[in-house]
Amino acid sequence: MVKDTLLEARNVVRSAMELIDKRILSRSTELKIRIVSVASRIYEILSFIDAILGGTIDRIGEKDTGKIVSIGTYFYLAPYKDSFTLIRSKPYTITISYKKGEGKLYVKTKNFRAIITPTTMELTKLSLKINVDLRSAEDISKKLPEIKYLLRSLGRIVEYQLLPVAEKRLGLKL
Repeated sequence: MVKDTLLEARNVVRSAMELIDKRILSRSTELKIRIVSVASRIYEILSFIDAILGGTIDRIGEKDTGKIVSIGTYFYLAPYKDSFTLIRSKPYTITISYKKGEGKLYVKTKNFRAIITPTTMELTKLSLKINVDLRSAEDISKKLPEIKYLLRSLGRIVEYQLLPVAEKRLGLKL
């Protein structure tokens, strides 16, 4: 049950990555360098989230427990009936959550929230909120400064807080 939900969440992330690759990165020779750079950064962050979800799937294996699974120190998987939450509780709380059938993966901290769907990405930090259409290079171009600012926060959360623990505890090789 939890494994199915994790696989569905991973498919949402992979669909978004595929869309970026087909619609923007494949046209890198005809687009502006700044647009391609931001799109590749989104792709990279999504690939890290995909790796974390994949490592979690491998870690829990076939056991389908309704209990909280300790992945490492201050790093847990909380499975529910039709959803899950990955929690990194120190130095500050970071959650990755997904509800089955909804098609949205949430990455949250106290001041930041990202909602990832197969076609869009909504980034919110304090009062700044943008919705990025991953199918459109023009949309990325229009919102470039805001996207870069908010991607910096998402990148720090994923790369500096979640990824080191995931590499150590889930055995990821990136």
